[in-house]
Amino acid sequence: MKAPFKVFAKVYVKTFYAENASFFLVVIGLAFGFMSGVEHKALAEFFTSSPVTALIPVSVWMLYALKVVTFNHSITKRKENEFLFCHSLYTSRAQYGNVGFVLFNQLAPATLYATFLSAIALKYNAFIPLVIIVTGIVLIAILCSITLKFQLSHPDSEKKAWFIDRMFNKTFTRPYPLFLIEWLSRKKTFLLISTMAFCSLLLFGVLMLYTTDQYDFRLLQMALIIVASGNVQLIQEIHLFETFHFTLINQQPIGFAKRLGYLLPAFAFISFPQIALLIRYFPADLPMVMLTECVWFLIGYSFFLYGIMYRNQQSQEQVIRLAFGAVLLLFVLTLFSLPMSLISVPAATIGVIVWRRNFYTYEFESEPNLKK
Repeated sequence: MKAPFKVFAKVYVKTFYAENASFFLVVIGLAFGFMSGVEHKALAEFFTSSPVTALIPVSVWMLYALKVVTFNHSITKRKENEFLFCHSLYTSRAQYGNVGFVLFNQLAPATLYATFLSAIALKYNAFIPLVIIVTGIVLIAILCSITLKFQLSHPDSEKKAWFIDRMFNKTFTRPYPLFLIEWLSRKKTFLLISTMAFCSLLLFGVLMLYTTDQYDFRLLQMALIIVASGNVQLIQEIHLFETFHFTLINQQPIGFAKRLGYLLPAFAFISFPQIALLIRYFPADLPMVMLTECVWFLIGYSFFLYGIMYRNQQSQEQVIRLAFGAVLLLFVLTLFSLPMSLISVPAATIGVIVWRRNFYTYEFESEPNLKK
C-alpha cells in the first residue's frame, strides 16, 4: 500500500499545498501575524461557549472542504492523471484507504484546529459544542472521501448546462472584459470568494487598529502588500484564461492600450472589496492623497504580477515564489519609509513593459494537458 500512497501524495496532497500556497500564506498571516496566543485561546473559548457559536468553525471548514473537493475534481480531470481511473480496480477497502489518506492530509489544517477546539471544550465541559465540532469535522472528511472516490470511479460523468444559463447566454451579449470576471466567478468560485474574504478581513483588521492607536502609513502599506500579493492566484487564473482557454483574443488586431483596458475591470473586480474598505474606513490620521495611492497600488501591483507571468514559462510554484520574494523586498523598502507611489508606479511599469515585450512570443506550455 505504500506505492499508492506515494502516488496520491504527489498528485493530490503536494500539488494542493503548492498551488494554494498564497491562500495559506494569507491565512497564516491573518492568524499568527495579528493574534497572540491569548487571543487565539479567547476565540476558541468563544467558539465552544454554545452550540450556535460552535457552528461557526464548522461552517468555515465546510467552505474549506468545498475548496478541497473543487481542487481534487480539477486534478482528476487532467489528462496526465488519467491513469488514476485504474484506481477502481482496487478493492473497496483499499480505495477508501487511499482517498482517506489524501483527505486526511488535505484537511489537516481543519483537523488540527478541531483538535484544539475539542481540547478547549473538554476543559470547560462543553459537551454539546464538542459533539458538534467532532461530528462536523468527521462528516466533512467522510463526504470529501466519498466525493473523491466517486470522481475516480466515474471519470466521464455528463455535465449539463442549466436552463437559466442557456437562456442568459442567448439573451445577453457580454463584452470581453466580462468574460474574465465570469470565468473567475463560475470556474474558480471558491478561490475567488475565499481570497476576497481573507484579504478583506486582513485589511479590515489593520484599518481597525488605526481607530484605537496611532500608527504611521507603513502598517497600512505592509497590509496592502500582503493583500495585493494574495491575489496572485486569481491573476494567474486570468493569465491562464487568456493564454490557454481563450487564445482567440490574442490573435486579434487589437491595440496594446485596448488590451490594458480589457484587464482593468478584472483587476478592479478582484480588488473591489479592499477598495470599498479603504474608502469606508480610511484612517483619519493619514492624508487623503494616500487613499488614491492605495487604490492605485492594488491595481498597479496586479499589472506587475500579470506582466511577469509572460517573462518565460513558469510553473505556479515559481510564480508564487517570485511573488513571495517581491513581498519581502517591498517590506524592506516600506521599513525605510519609501512612499507607496514610488513602489506601485515602477512595479506597474515593469509589468507592462515585460508583458508587451513577450506578448507576441509567449506560448503557454507548462500545463498542456489541461482541459479547456
